[in-house]
Amino acid sequence: MARITQIPPPTPTDAQSVWPMLGMSRDVTRPCALSQGHDVETRPLAIEQGVTPIFVVGCQRSGSTLLGAMLGSGDRMIATPESQFVADLMPHDPRQIVELRQAIDAIAAHPRFKLWNFPIGDERPDGYGTFMDAVNWLVRTYGARSGRTDVDFWVEHQPGNVRHMQALADACPEARFVHIVRDGRAVANSLLKVAWGPNSISSAAHFWSQRVAMGMALRDCLPPNRWARIRYEDLLARPEEELRRVCATLELPFDEAMIAARSYHVPPSTRKQHHLVGQALAPERIDAWQQELSQREIEIFEAHVGPLITYLGYQLSFGRRARLPSSAETARMIMVQFLQSYRNRLNHAIRIGRARTAGIATDNNAPATIAYPWWRGVLRRICQMASRLVVK
Repeated sequence: MARITQIPPPTPTDAQSVWPMLGMSRDVTRPCALSQGHDVETRPLAIEQGVTPIFVVGCQRSGSTLLGAMLGSGDRMIATPESQFVADLMPHDPRQIVELRQAIDAIAAHPRFKLWNFPIGDERPDGYGTFMDAVNWLVRTYGARSGRTDVDFWVEHQPGNVRHMQALADACPEARFVHIVRDGRAVANSLLKVAWGPNSISSAAHFWSQRVAMGMALRDCLPPNRWARIRYEDLLARPEEELRRVCATLELPFDEAMIAARSYHVPPSTRKQHHLVGQALAPERIDAWQQELSQREIEIFEAHVGPLITYLGYQLSFGRRARLPSSAETARMIMVQFLQSYRNRLNHAIRIGRARTAGIATDNNAPATIAYPWWRGVLRRICQMASRLVVK
C-alpha cells in the first residue's frame, strides 16, 4: 500500500506564519478546504472551494448506504461510493501538510478506491495541503465527471467510520455526522448472510453493540448542529419527515429529490448487497428477522446486548428471561465460525485468482482462462457441508 510522506512546513525567515509560504492563508478552522489565499495559477479549479463532509456512521447493514443515497440526491450534495481509504491513509496529524499529487497517487493505489470504478487518469492537483484537501479535490473531480459542478456537501456513507470519528472530526471541524441505527436483531440477521460479517449470533451481537455504543458516545463530543441520529425503521416508514428533521438539525438544505434517492449509482462491487437502493422503500421488510431468525437465536442476541437495544426504542422479546448460550452452543458456534471464516477466505482467494487471471488475459488480448488449484474448490465444498451439518 502506498504511503504518504508528510512534509514539514518550511522554516519562516521572519515572524510571519509559514502558511503564506505554502500559498495558503492560516485558516485552521477549515482544514478540509484550501483557503482563497492559495495561488490560483498553481491550484486546479477543482479545489478552489471546499466541500463539507457529511459522515453517515453506524453498524454495517443498518441502512447507511440507503441514507447516504438519499442525502446525496439533494441539491448541492453528492454521495460517492464508500471511502474506506480515507481512514486508512489519513496522517496521524490531520493538519499535517502533504504533497497533494502524492496523496492522490496513494489514494488511487488503495484497493478500496478501486471499488469506486472511477479512473482518475493522469490528472493531479499541484501544490501542498492537508490530506483532506486531496480528498476534496477527488470528490469535486468525481462530481464534475458526473455532471455535478455545484457540489457543496459530500456524503460519505461508510458505516465503519464510526471507529474513526475523532480523527475525522479533527480533520474536518465543519463536518456533520449522522448516526443511523437499526434493530440489532435485524442487523444480525443481515450480517449472518454476508461473507465478510460475523458468523454466529453471539459475535453479531458483540459486533452490533460495539458500533452502536461508539455512535452514541459521539453525541456528547459534538455541537448539536453537527450530530443527528436516525432510526432505519423510521426512515422507511416516514422518509420525508425524518429527512426534513435530520436536515434541519444539521442545518442542511432539504430537497424532495432525496426521497427517491435516484442520483446515487451503486458501484458494481456492492450492487448485490445494495440492490434495494434507488428502489421503492419496503417497510414490510422491517420485521423479516422475526421469521428468519430462530427463537433461540433471538434469545441469545438479547441476552448479550442487554438493555442497550431498549435505549434506542426497540422492544425485547424475552426481556430479562433471555439466557446466554450454553457451553455446547458456544462450542458449536465457534466451530461454525471457524469453518465459515475459512470458507470465506477460500472464496476470497478464488475471486482474487480469477480477477488476476482475467486481467492478465485482457492485457495480452487473449481469452481469460480461469485457473486455480483444484484443492481450493474441494476444501470450500467440504467447509460448506461441514458448517451445514454443525448448524443442524
